Amino acid sequence: MNLKNVLFSKKNKFTTSKKTMKSKEQLHSELWSFFEYFLGFVSEGVHLECFSLIDQEKSLPGKGEAYLYEKITRAIVFESAEEIKAFAREYVKTEKLNQVESTSKPFRDSLKEVLFLEIRNNLNAKLLDHMIDQVKQDEKGENVLIMVSLYYSLFKNSYLSGYVLHPFYFKVFIPFLNIYQKKFPDNSTVWQNILKKKLLNTLKNNQEETYNLKAFFEDKSVKKIIAILFAGILTIMNEEKDLTKSFFFVTNNLKEFHLKTFKIYIANGYYTATNKPKRFSHKNKTNGISNQFKKVRAVPTAHISGIINSLVDRTFNDSLDTIIKYYQSGKNGKFKKYLIKNYDRSFQDMNKNIWKEIRKLVKSQMQVCYRSKYLLRLVIHYVFEKFGAEREFWTKYIPNVERIIQYIYKQENEQFIKVNEGLNQIIDKYKESKLFQGTDWEGFYKDPAAKKIAAQIIQTIVDKGSSKQDKKIPAIWFTNILIKGIDDTVLLQFFIRGLNNV
Repeated sequence: MNLKNVLFSKKNKFTTSKKTMKSKEQLHSELWSFFEYFLGFVSEGVHLECFSLIDQEKSLPGKGEAYLYEKITRAIVFESAEEIKAFAREYVKTEKLNQVESTSKPFRDSLKEVLFLEIRNNLNAKLLDHMIDQVKQDEKGENVLIMVSLYYSLFKNSYLSGYVLHPFYFKVFIPFLNIYQKKFPDNSTVWQNILKKKLLNTLKNNQEETYNLKAFFEDKSVKKIIAILFAGILTIMNEEKDLTKSFFFVTNNLKEFHLKTFKIYIANGYYTATNKPKRFSHKNKTNGISNQFKKVRAVPTAHISGIINSLVDRTFNDSLDTIIKYYQSGKNGKFKKYLIKNYDRSFQDMNKNIWKEIRKLVKSQMQVCYRSKYLLRLVIHYVFEKFGAEREFWTKYIPNVERIIQYIYKQENEQFIKVNEGLNQIIDKYKESKLFQGTDWEGFYKDPAAKKIAAQIIQTIVDKGSSKQDKKIPAIWFTNILIKGIDDTVLLQFFIRGLNNV
């Protein structure tokens, strides 16, 4: 088995195409964020991807997107309305209306709780279905091995200083995984089938709302398999030091920091899987992302339940009063049918308004995730907003600008962290609320220190992103990392003009 051929061969499916590699990195990173959500954050919020999955569904002809959401809780709302109706009828019949206010409170509280649970569980079920599809589509089961590796190498060690999921992890882990599979093909096939079957069973069982994915990751056979894999990777790296360094420094243009970090992750993963206390820590703190929940991208539970509580409180008493009047009108001789129509409509409107507010919340939460990327936002302002370009035209460039920034700093991880820490200190002067809804963004953009950072990064992008032969034409790397369909020359021109806007 020739290690050099596996690591450096152009035929290696993991190293032939940068665009293919990038898409694989994104796929694995996204899938891990789902696992991380169910492992540690499902009680704290609802993953934003849950809402995206609903948006991707096809609504009935003539129905808007709102229908896809409202139908989730329509049955619950209808059932609750009927229960309250029966409750009101009994109290009017027995003439115990003086007790209605105190005895109706459990109905109101129950409606709040049931609505929230129905929303959260339904959305989580959609995400679990999506995860099952992703696992099934991976015929070889490599994704499962990667997810297990992340659980033991990163998730279980996240309390250590500097522990974040660096994008380079996939770039180097997958080839080493490929080497191990070539060295022990029979073992790898058996392992992957075992892990895939166990994981699918766990995901399907979790549709019963237990969300206990640790049952899979902490399984003895799973721990044994990943421990052997980690040990194998460490052995390969120690026995083939020169080739490993060449693979990191030459082939992937990484630094000593990345090599040491990767070895720490794999070593700590091995010790964690084998229940040994020894752990390695980074000498330099690299915790630029201290809050893992930011990476998970979730809508906080408190915000969703707050919307439900507010709208139920606003609807409940008036609706109860309406239905009581309806039954009283029948007792007095003739039912006033408009009252029952008003009663039914009030609950329909409540359901509609709950989802209207939640969807507004989701939209603002997505903006929060974007706004927390201060360096990206700063660059976007001076490259596009300040230039006066139409928003509908330039928003498609945002993901590409983020890729370019990541490329520029990929060999300067510590510098990237310092820049972001500096912006975090600057933004504190302009924040006015936790959700940044009142942030003085104009003040932040005009801040001399922020402008200096913006000028430096834009100048660097222009210098490195321009062809040496013609400064108006993009360099090859600039073109290669852009998403398909993006005009590289136009984007470079935006950066060049952006220097004049700072």
